[in-house]
Amino acid sequence: MKILRKIICDTAIRVARSITPSSPVPHEIKRILAIVHGGLGDRLMTLPALRALKEKYSTAFIHVVWCGEAIPVENEFESMEEVGKSDFLKQLKIIKRGWDLLFVNSIGIHSATTEIAAAFSNIPLRIGPARDDSYISGYTISYKVYPSMHVTSNNMDAINGEKSISPYPYLININADYQSQNKYVLIHPGCRPAYRGYEQNRWPAKCFKELADRIRKEIGIKVAALMGPDENDELKEYVKKWGVEIIEPASVKELFVLVKQSILLIGNDSGPSHVAAAVGTPEVILFGPSDPRRSAPVSERAICICAGHAKPFYGYETLPEYVLRPMEMIKVETVFEAVKKILS
Repeated sequence: MKILRKIICDTAIRVARSITPSSPVPHEIKRILAIVHGGLGDRLMTLPALRALKEKYSTAFIHVVWCGEAIPVENEFESMEEVGKSDFLKQLKIIKRGWDLLFVNSIGIHSATTEIAAAFSNIPLRIGPARDDSYISGYTISYKVYPSMHVTSNNMDAINGEKSISPYPYLININADYQSQNKYVLIHPGCRPAYRGYEQNRWPAKCFKELADRIRKEIGIKVAALMGPDENDELKEYVKKWGVEIIEPASVKELFVLVKQSILLIGNDSGPSHVAAAVGTPEVILFGPSDPRRSAPVSERAICICAGHAKPFYGYETLPEYVLRPMEMIKVETVFEAVKKILS
């Protein structure tokens, strides 16, 4: 399947190159198109690069296309719209509107749809991620996606053309009414099924239940369970038996407000962890098979607990070298101690 996809993609790009005239790069970049792929976390971690584009080309018009639901930054860019990640015709139609620069963000799984559409455009400057399995590209500047580099740094490298060391924050100002009587710890036991084997990144649900029970009984704080639209019915039915409030946001914007209103988020390596980092909510995030150096939330208020390590890690710079370990190695007591430290 992978070989077939490579052949189709390479062939389409060669055809595009043969029939699409190239345009010289203008002296002044006036119109910029950014196409942002990936889950909620990937979209949030692209914000620093989008903001860097805005700063670098301060007089340019920037249009952001979200392959998924837009994140709530309506006032930051001139215009935005949403499109399906595999909707080739709509992406091609957008790309053909006439732009001076195209930027496509770095994600773990490359989007062939956008690359092929870009190849059929006459955008003079096209910046996008390189495929490891091909020397041909639909982008005029293709950048490498490093598996051990933080996503924010990888995207910024693509804009600035230089290697970054530290990750970049992606704070968003969210207006949320905060009612003291509604204080709660928000637990997210799920994990967005963005790829095969995503279940491995989930801490066992029974561990989340034990943790929720201890928070309520030993600390005396209300616990609510955050459930996303992708969670399976089995997990939802199990969580209902915990005796906690279940919160299911109707939109991405509502998710941001709910996370902002909570006093602490506890969860797996998934989109809500980056929402907490964006709105400044303290969080305890659990890592096993996924690499925290690539996808840890960028926040001074985040504690990362990595499978196989007895102690939590405070801050991105202290994270250990990545070694694949199962989530079952994380002990409830380790997480509970981190929760007590934050809530104290």
